[in-house]
Amino acid sequence: MVAPKKLYDLPFSGNGYKVRLALAQLGIPVAYEVVDFQKGETRAPGFLAKNPMGQIPVLELTDGTYLRESNAILYWLAESTHLMPADALSRARFVQWAMFEQNHIDKVIGRARFLRAYPEFRPTTEEDFAGWLNEGNQALAIMEADLAGRAFFAGEHYSIADICLYGYVHCAAEGGFDLARFPRVSAWIGRVSDQPRHILLSDAAGAP
Repeated sequence: MVAPKKLYDLPFSGNGYKVRLALAQLGIPVAYEVVDFQKGETRAPGFLAKNPMGQIPVLELTDGTYLRESNAILYWLAESTHLMPADALSRARFVQWAMFEQNHIDKVIGRARFLRAYPEFRPTTEEDFAGWLNEGNQALAIMEADLAGRAFFAGEHYSIADICLYGYVHCAAEGGFDLARFPRVSAWIGRVSDQPRHILLSDAAGAP
């Protein structure tokens, strides 16, 4: 049976955290290897052979397969588990939110957080951050509206849809976002953090 074997990741990464959280909540132990972009490790030939995009996370499987793109990894991990939305419409909602997350959360809220932490990575201005703040607040407002009358984002139960959004939204304050403006999102963050086997972003290896 093909199973997860090793996760290549960086502890700071919200995308990596999504995978670590799913692994932990599914009770799947894996080996863990830090790939440090500051040391050029994501551009090393050995890592590029695993992911030609030079990005983490990458999940290595026991048959030698390498899975990349965090939300695709989530989908594979959740197959036939309680984390996979139960019906076709709810699974489609995961895909909807996964695309939204990559375009409007990762590339906006995640980017602002990253460049606040690593300003030397590329030149940025306060005007750049103001633009991300505006776009990120629009995305959070969409999430806020969707949570009216519901507890989670795909169907009635916690799923990988929530994990994929939670990865960067729960730490949005590190990018300059005020989550107090979004009480439903804040309450949802609390519900996610109350799930069994929840781990913190700082819990690098994640899985037991």
